[in-house]
Amino acid sequence: MYGCGYHPDLAVADGVYGYWPSAPFDRIVGHWASVTHDAPPRPVRHSPHRLDEATSEGLFGRFLAQLAAPDAQLVTERTIDQDILHMIDVNTGAAATLIPDHAHGHTVRQAGPTRLWDAVEAAWDAWDLAGRPSPRAFQMRVHNGRQSITREGANDLAFSLY
Repeated sequence: MYGCGYHPDLAVADGVYGYWPSAPFDRIVGHWASVTHDAPPRPVRHSPHRLDEATSEGLFGRFLAQLAAPDAQLVTERTIDQDILHMIDVNTGAAATLIPDHAHGHTVRQAGPTRLWDAVEAAWDAWDLAGRPSPRAFQMRVHNGRQSITREGANDLAFSLY
């Protein structure tokens, strides 16, 4: 880019609201976490439609997904024939893209330092294996200044909060 006369700034930051130290600017050029940490696409084990279930159990499943990927935001890209779901961790730059696939339901492609959809699926796997216990089966604890939400006896259903 320098050879073309451009002098971009490098910022390791959340670009959702722009990058004010370099304002004014007209665009964010790249998201470099995906360059070195791409995972090959794979079929999903759990449909992303679980995030939209309009039941008490569905809402708690969405809560568990948020605990598994606490800094992730969801964005749905609507096209003429399909909805593509993007999960983006605003702190680490990790991303997961879920694309409808007629053969497998959905395919996920993940990039960045963590695998966001793997974390969500692991939480749902543990919840399903435990019989989908209700929110009342979970405890919130504060110990040595750290907060956590856990289900007693289920290590896979233990989440650290900030």
